[in-house]
Amino acid sequence: MRKWVVLFIVFAMAVFAAACGGSGGSKNDGKNGASSSNAGQSAGGSGETAGKGSGKPVTLKILNGKVEISEKMNELKAEYEASHPGVKLQIESVMTSEVSATLKAKYAGKERPDIFLNGGDRDLDNWIDQLEDLSDQPWVDDLLDMVKPPISKDGKIYGLPVNIEGFGLAYNKALFEKAGIEKLPKTLGELRDVMAQLKANGIEPFAFALQSWYSPGEHWLSVAVAQQPDPDAFIQGLFDGTEKIPGNPVFEQWVDMLDVVLEYSHGNPLTTDYNGEVTLFANGEVAMIKAGNWTQVLVDSVDPDLEVGMLPIPINDDPDYSDKVFGGVPRYWVVNKHSENKELAKEFLNWLATSETGKRYMTDEFQFIAGFGSMTASPEALGGLGTDLQRYLQEDRLLRWRTMKYPEGVTQDWGSSVQEYAAGRINREQLLQAFQDSWDKISGKK
Repeated sequence: MRKWVVLFIVFAMAVFAAACGGSGGSKNDGKNGASSSNAGQSAGGSGETAGKGSGKPVTLKILNGKVEISEKMNELKAEYEASHPGVKLQIESVMTSEVSATLKAKYAGKERPDIFLNGGDRDLDNWIDQLEDLSDQPWVDDLLDMVKPPISKDGKIYGLPVNIEGFGLAYNKALFEKAGIEKLPKTLGELRDVMAQLKANGIEPFAFALQSWYSPGEHWLSVAVAQQPDPDAFIQGLFDGTEKIPGNPVFEQWVDMLDVVLEYSHGNPLTTDYNGEVTLFANGEVAMIKAGNWTQVLVDSVDPDLEVGMLPIPINDDPDYSDKVFGGVPRYWVVNKHSENKELAKEFLNWLATSETGKRYMTDEFQFIAGFGSMTASPEALGGLGTDLQRYLQEDRLLRWRTMKYPEGVTQDWGSSVQEYAAGRINREQLLQAFQDSWDKISGKK
């Protein structure tokens, strides 16, 4: 059992929200530079010389919004401080859902962190006046291409990716074997056949959590956007009115997939929540769920010996098109450009991304898939779901989610519309029109 399972379970739902990226904070006017609680201390160019002027160590303030790594962050703190005697790390860990409010409160009270987290895209736009340009840092050349766009603006890069997360269809290998399934599904037709074969062998094929708007709105519908020929152009087209969701062939195919999943779902999806679907899966009561690599620790807490893997979420019968999973970077480490300690903050991020100790934490210790070409986590650290996700990433079959590009609040409306469809209160045409109406209303087109 992994050392931090207990901590993770306490914050499980918050971590699930974190996997999706969450919403950005309000835009700051940038009129005031960040004040430092270390007045008179030198930021220093290196950890070994920092603080020599006053004889006091420099305190580097870090706001961490990934509570599942808070214990490991404390271990990292000890190792970093041991090798950088002039520096003290002050790490505050909060739930991802609390990052925005915590950050705004700290800025209002001038207790501003030197390093904090940003979700990119809309969140980058909101905070860009407060962020240091990191384009010249030595780790930038090692970044994977897919992690750069959300944290880039006008050719500049403003953040270091905390990790890559992603989701597909998690499957129970033993139940697949019991049903005699030898070929893993890569198309919608094959997925339908696999579900029918499971059902014929007395195995419940799928658990579908629709009690909350979050999973359908944030995750499931990101498939329909990510599978567009040009997702960014499609999103811009929705904003300027040149694209419409009704009649869009990818959204039409997405509803075909939704119908298959609903047909073979266990019980009532509208009364099934995230914890419920994971528990059904981990207990072997269903063969598949939609899950991300963040779900692995919850599965392990129920049955650490359960062998699981990740399948694509297919929406048509073209295997080259449909054999994809979906994900991206939920958060980036960024530097407060007004901090007196910003050079030291950049040095810390350099250490994290380039030193052997830092790389070890970014992969095996945090049990993360890193957004760097030179870093690979071990299968033992990642588990079955993370290992398969890392393989999809390496094979360029992970499509990037773009929920932070949507108007804030659209995913909640979209998820609610899926609930209405699952309840039989609206039909296919009404569902697609509801998606369009929500976008137009929230983006100000209506």
